[in-house]
Amino acid sequence: MVFRHFLGTYEDFMEPPRFSKEGNVGSEVPPSEQGMFDDLQRYWTCARPSSFNPEDLCIQSLAYYTLRIAAAEWLKYIAVMQQCLKQYEYNHGQLPALSLDKFDGDLRELQSWRRRTLVSQAKIKSVLRFLSPKHCGMEKPQRDLEYLSEDFTHIHESIDAVGRRLESMLPVVMSFVQITDARRSFAETADISRLTILALIFVPLTFVSSLFSMNTEYSPGSGDFWVYFTVAIPITGLVVLIARPPVALTRKALEWIQERRKKPIARRRATSKSESIAEEMS
Repeated sequence: MVFRHFLGTYEDFMEPPRFSKEGNVGSEVPPSEQGMFDDLQRYWTCARPSSFNPEDLCIQSLAYYTLRIAAAEWLKYIAVMQQCLKQYEYNHGQLPALSLDKFDGDLRELQSWRRRTLVSQAKIKSVLRFLSPKHCGMEKPQRDLEYLSEDFTHIHESIDAVGRRLESMLPVVMSFVQITDARRSFAETADISRLTILALIFVPLTFVSSLFSMNTEYSPGSGDFWVYFTVAIPITGLVVLIARPPVALTRKALEWIQERRKKPIARRRATSKSESIAEEMS
């Protein structure tokens, strides 16, 4: 199995060589083709951090380039979190095609991202404590270490922000699971209703055929075979009406009957009023 870096290796944070500089500009090997030890050798050979003092060494100045490489790798980690956040964003039209197993896997991944975010924030906080002025022990604050501390503070805030967005996706995925489950139950209910209709049609037909099979006069091909249909079709219709009564049609029929009854009463009232008015006028 061949492995490769996500988005390549970390971005080189050294200043690019100037075009006016003599020599071959592209002679330096990029970090993607070297190991971390070789990168550290190259960085210390190119330039030393301003906080490095051979007479008064501190562990923070010695770990400066190592922490710069770690900060560049943390930026790639944030890019991975953002890429995973895009994968958990669903469209409403994708719901029928997605299965519950896909949502279960996403829920497990989101729960694991919550733990990863907490662990990552704890690691960044330990680096910030390491770079704090109390642990440096220097009389004057070093600007390069302050800038490095600001970089790790930005990384901590970015991990916290993306982690909160990933955590907020949990109820969204849960709601999608409920919607998908409800749609599946509706589809199963529709399928069961179709099977019920088929059973309501074939069960009476089978029952009638079993009755007529006792007598050879009503067997297929005989002269009285039409009796089977004259008995089976009304029985089947009666069973279907009993099992699934046409409620809407019955309601409309009752409303139509009530309206037909109200019309003669309204006509009688109108005629009685006209007769009374005619008597008063006379």
